[in-house]
Amino acid sequence: MNITRSDLKLSWVSILLGFSTVLGCHSATSPTTGGNGNPSGTLYFNAGNGTVFGNDVIALDMSSGTTTRIIRGDDPTITSDHKIIFVDGDLKESDLQGMNVRTIAQLDRNSTTDNSHYSFGRPQVSQDGRFVAYQESKYTDQVYVVNRSDGSLAATVIANPGTFFTPSWTQGGSVVVEGGSTNPGLWITSTTANTQIPGAEIGAGPRTDPTGTKIAFTRNGDVYTINVDGSSVKKIVSDGKNYSTPVWSPDGKYLAFVLDAHLVYADIATGTVHNLEDVYPNILNNFHNQITTGRQMDWK
Repeated sequence: MNITRSDLKLSWVSILLGFSTVLGCHSATSPTTGGNGNPSGTLYFNAGNGTVFGNDVIALDMSSGTTTRIIRGDDPTITSDHKIIFVDGDLKESDLQGMNVRTIAQLDRNSTTDNSHYSFGRPQVSQDGRFVAYQESKYTDQVYVVNRSDGSLAATVIANPGTFFTPSWTQGGSVVVEGGSTNPGLWITSTTANTQIPGAEIGAGPRTDPTGTKIAFTRNGDVYTINVDGSSVKKIVSDGKNYSTPVWSPDGKYLAFVLDAHLVYADIATGTVHNLEDVYPNILNNFHNQITTGRQMDWK
């Protein structure tokens, strides 16, 4: 990884995360399915709120179909200590009810030069909960890591040449990213190098599973999984449609993604795709054509 601050700082991050993996991993505590045969857990996504202020974070109970508008913001991700990290201009955090909001890192609205705080996108929290990686896509088109406690910069993930987007954490504390047009594919970063993941030379929207050892991604609209080391590439869904933003279920047996402003999920073992609007009519009634494409989701 090309670091603009100190290699020692990211080395400390990686070592710290490596030692804390056992404590930080999400365990598969949720059952595979709910009482109605649908996957369980809560899916967090973005939907328009009908105002000029943009999007809300929505929580969908996958067992019952109940939906709750939680808070205004984009790109929700859920931490192991039951907080929502999201973007509302600033990088923010709240409890699962959208209360007790605090700012992790403040947007630098007056910057006229390359700046890690000029924008925040697709934040992902490390498995031990101490760090947040995000993409900055207005000035630098790179990925940054900040301390969750105070928003101070911990590391910079720089493509040289090229750009990086869509960070996601591995079990050992490295960051998987998506390359841009001049450095396409999925990459895994370390303190010494950025390495393209074999088997994913063409890929977008990487998301690691709850164990941090597998990656879901899309390629030409199809959905794939691959191990972090590049082994065991598996095509999950290939039906000519354009799926995006995959996210794993808590037990690692399902993937949810977005298709043309609709929420869908697939059984990894069979590749069978289910449209959640068919499963739960209230989603169709409340959020038809309002679900925001291009934003990340989370499933806990």
